[in-house]
Amino acid sequence: MTVSIWRTLTVIALLAAATLAISTHDVRADANDDLRKRTLQRAPQLAGLLDRALAGSSEAQSSLGFQLLEGFYGRDVGLAVEWLEKAARGGSRHAAYSLGLLFQFGTMIGAPANVVPKDTARAIHWFGKSYELGDMCAAKRLGGIARDGKPPDNRKAVEWFEKCAKGGERSCQEDLAYYYLNGTLIPRDYRRSLHWMLEALKSPDDRGYPPRVAALQAHAGLQFENGLGTSRNIAEAMKWYELAADGGDNYALFALGRLYGEGIDVPQDDALAIRLLSKAAEAGYQPAQYRLALAYLHGKGIPRDRTQALKWLILATVGPEVDSSWADEFYRENPHLFGLLSLRLDPIMRVVAGQQLVSLRSELEPQEVRAAERLVAEFVATQGPVPPSPYSPQPRC
Repeated sequence: MTVSIWRTLTVIALLAAATLAISTHDVRADANDDLRKRTLQRAPQLAGLLDRALAGSSEAQSSLGFQLLEGFYGRDVGLAVEWLEKAARGGSRHAAYSLGLLFQFGTMIGAPANVVPKDTARAIHWFGKSYELGDMCAAKRLGGIARDGKPPDNRKAVEWFEKCAKGGERSCQEDLAYYYLNGTLIPRDYRRSLHWMLEALKSPDDRGYPPRVAALQAHAGLQFENGLGTSRNIAEAMKWYELAADGGDNYALFALGRLYGEGIDVPQDDALAIRLLSKAAEAGYQPAQYRLALAYLHGKGIPRDRTQALKWLILATVGPEVDSSWADEFYRENPHLFGLLSLRLDPIMRVVAGQQLVSLRSELEPQEVRAAERLVAEFVATQGPVPPSPYSPQPRC
């Protein structure tokens, strides 16, 4: 190969490296001199921060970078990035993580949109630096970048989520539990899903969004009840269902009501079953509404009342249809999980309930049907907005 070709390749390589280069030199002296002049005129308090930053305080360097980026004393994006990079190189994982966010999204809280061009390579670099400094949220971000890449790299994504989870970050433990439970990104593995659920639920747990914690507790109860990834253990299932029910989880209320009503694995208690089912039914959970309708229809645990039975049958079957192709496939593969992920009846019970609704309507007098319909209208009128999903907002990172 000729010398000229080698030179050409060398130039190309240097240009490519420069494109992704992360600044390792000191922050520009001329820019800081200009900053000092401006701050002495408009914001003297920033001069002291600049002095501490120049003296090597990574905390001051990071703070100075954020203030320049957010424009408290005039916005200088280039200088802000240089100070944040210097702070990150000096050991500030917060600065490194913030740089990762800045280059991933082109902005950050307090800064205008598209303040810098998005740069995935630089985002990965700084998230990696933040992870090296002990920030598990950075590992989660790296996992998300791998998962959402084009094409996605699910293997690498799971590796990062595992690092994050093993580092003790609760949100990563929770995410892994659901990935393994539902078979997304990775093959379904009930044993691992239960492992990470229980890790995420270890006390004291003061970082989780309460509905998310209750949802996890209900999932753990379901796995113990059905022997998914562990030996079937009704006592353990009841423990987790009760904790989840105390947190307001509708599936847990329904599951407890079902167990007490059937009296197969626990002592039968029809009155308690009705109280639990009623609470979930009033919250709009259709499987509980259907069970309550049957209880009224047959007088099980509650005085027989066919008008109330019709009311709850109507409510259990109304609402937009679930996408049948998705619902049928999901229910076929995950019959135990359907009620956890949907407020509605599963596809099979929806057909059965619809048939019972038609039959009961035909048996009742017109005035009884009208009375039931009035009760339905009153119930709907008292319902507030749809509550937020228990799976959002995401905890911490």
